[in-house]
Amino acid sequence: MTKTVDPDLESNSPCCCYQIDPSNLLAMVRATQLLPRLLVAD
Repeated sequence: MTKTVDPDLESNSPCCCYQIDPSNLLAMVRATQLLPRLLVAD
């Protein structure tokens, strides 16, 4: 999996590989919604 990195993004971002991808963002939102449920279930 190759990622194209924008020089401006690379200089401003703490990680050069960090990009906001809609699918990744959705996965992160789902994870943050599931995490409290897992903690409560535990």
